[in-house]
Amino acid sequence: MSKGEQFRNRKITNWPEYNRALINRGSITFWFDRDIAEVWFHRKDGPTGRGLDKTFSDAALLSCLTLRQVYGLTLRSMEGFVNSLFQLMGLHLTCPGYTLFSKGRGKALQVNIPRQLPRGPVDIVVDSTGLKVYGEGEWKVRKHGVGKRRTWRKLHLGVNPENHEIAMVELTEVDVTDGEAFPGMVEQLGEEQMLGRVAGDGAYDNRSCYQTITDRGGTPVIPPRQNAVEWEAEHPRTQTVRACQTEDGRSQWKRDSNYHIRSLSETAMYRYKTIIGNTMKARDFALQKVEALVSVSILNRMSALGMPVRA
Repeated sequence: MSKGEQFRNRKITNWPEYNRALINRGSITFWFDRDIAEVWFHRKDGPTGRGLDKTFSDAALLSCLTLRQVYGLTLRSMEGFVNSLFQLMGLHLTCPGYTLFSKGRGKALQVNIPRQLPRGPVDIVVDSTGLKVYGEGEWKVRKHGVGKRRTWRKLHLGVNPENHEIAMVELTEVDVTDGEAFPGMVEQLGEEQMLGRVAGDGAYDNRSCYQTITDRGGTPVIPPRQNAVEWEAEHPRTQTVRACQTEDGRSQWKRDSNYHIRSLSETAMYRYKTIIGNTMKARDFALQKVEALVSVSILNRMSALGMPVRA
């Protein structure tokens, strides 16, 4: 029996709760605090800078961007959607104009990703995927080739396999490797957060990633490249290389180290592209980073509603 068949045969034990969570993801019930007017507009305690429009607070901008990502709205549609919500609820508020976002006001927004990290070491599975930015459609590419304006961004995700939450996220240019992005992602966990088992594919097989994991007390679960040479005798990679040198060594090592748990990062990327989409809406790179953080925040809130538990 294959690994996939074994997984499919494991029944979901909390189907009623998970089913309700899936239904609640589509809820359009909105709750506004009574003091929303005090936080919706920017408090002008000092100079805002030349040419900057500080009528609305950062919280207002983040709220609008969140609604835009959840419902797949354009900037103009987002403005109309939020204004209609205020009108229906009898609130004398207005949505920030769409030009405020297109002119780059949201570049410096601080997005706090909701997550529940354990007090002890946290296990992480990491991987990356590509997101389209702008350019020709698939039909035009198939007929006439790729144009010079077509480009991508790389979305790097670090997922907690215990609760399926995205604990680390980084958006980079397409030429940034997974191993280069990993050390900066770990810093997002905070200085005191220790690591447990960190599973990643061969793209993380470099000294920088190993050093980052071991410095946090973690155990690297990274397959070495084919024909990999040993490092220092006591280095954890050397032990992995030796374990993979036998005839069935690599397959056996993957089973013994539970390397296949890394597939949960691919599941998270599939969930991102299914719910959010595989194309970025913003054109500016700084705004694209904010967009990715807002999207991950949405996914974590949806995951907190309930995830499947298998026997």
